[in-house]
Amino acid sequence: MKFFTWIKKYKIINIIMALITYAVLCSYEIIKAYDVLSWSVLIILILMYTKIDIKNKVLKKDIIILSILFSYLIVFGNIVDSIQKNRILNIFTEFVNIKSLFYIIGFFNLFFIILTYLIPKLYNYSLKKNNFKIKEKNLFFISFIIILLAWLPYFLNFYPGTLISDSFTELNIIVNNFSILSNHHPLLHVIFIAIPYNVGLKIFGTMTSGIALATICQMIIMASIFSYFLVFLYKRKISKTILILILLYYAFLPVHGYYSISMLKDVIFSGLVLLLTMQTIKIMENYNNNELKIKNLISFLFISLLCIFFRNNAIYMYLILIIISLLLFKKCYKTFYLIFLI
Repeated sequence: MKFFTWIKKYKIINIIMALITYAVLCSYEIIKAYDVLSWSVLIILILMYTKIDIKNKVLKKDIIILSILFSYLIVFGNIVDSIQKNRILNIFTEFVNIKSLFYIIGFFNLFFIILTYLIPKLYNYSLKKNNFKIKEKNLFFISFIIILLAWLPYFLNFYPGTLISDSFTELNIIVNNFSILSNHHPLLHVIFIAIPYNVGLKIFGTMTSGIALATICQMIIMASIFSYFLVFLYKRKISKTILILILLYYAFLPVHGYYSISMLKDVIFSGLVLLLTMQTIKIMENYNNNELKIKNLISFLFISLLCIFFRNNAIYMYLILIIISLLLFKKCYKTFYLIFLI
């Protein structure tokens, strides 16, 4: 009994959790072992872990589930990455072993400690503090201009746009008047490139101009989707601070600037997924108020078709959406059966 009292008193379990997390972070080379920064991280981990009450039941179930999920995703993702680099064939053997379990425990401890501090504060924080007024059209226009101006340096620096092997393949299809069309690249995305490309080629007479016009069209569409998303949040009374942070995120995070000028099907597809998410939320809101609107259902159907036809493997994502939707919208299952059938 004295032994367990001693463990409880000095929080040995908490310290062991901190040490496991430290060892995993070093193993993943997130931090370097045995240097000043590394030891500082270890001390911070120990202090954080010893101050936390493991037995605290506030949102404990939610925190444990999220911690397991995040730790699993990191370890599994790292194994998949190793398989691609080293051509390891048996993913099951790599994942189901003591080493992977140790990594999962280490990341679980890290997420558990972070979420234990963070989640209760997030629950108490109200996103809906919208105490400012602006016309929705003005919000859309201002956001649109800021995002486009932020992306403009990328376009000028990499004029007429960023092309990869897939881009050249799709351009080859367009240049040959679709005579070598295949199912490898979605037809709708090829058409999406072909229209502005041919317009630019006809007006300015060069392939470079055609590619530039296709890039500009993509930038305009993505900026419009992100601006519409901000309006979507504004209508739901999300606070001014959150809206500004999201605007800055879309405008100035480099990945958005680079992707906006990249001739990839993934770019428009990602925007369509965001639109589909917003449309699904609208339908859920209507459903909860017992007033499904025809225009929202039609928009949901239209965006669904665009998602599926802009990326071949999107059908798998959509199959999951079908199952979840039929479970959520039990009262109107006939309506959704018709939508999904179409």
